[in-house]
Amino acid sequence: MKNPIVKEQYQTADNPIFGVFYLENAHGVIADFSGNPPYEF
Repeated sequence: MKNPIVKEQYQTADNPIFGVFYLENAHGVIADFSGNPPYEF
């Protein structure tokens, strides 16, 4: 909150726009055009 731009946008940590979420059993794949196989995590 020391950054004035951030403080102006979000005011305080109790601001209701802050939310927490998580993905349970998430799966991701990163692929590109290099010819390497996709990376899964």
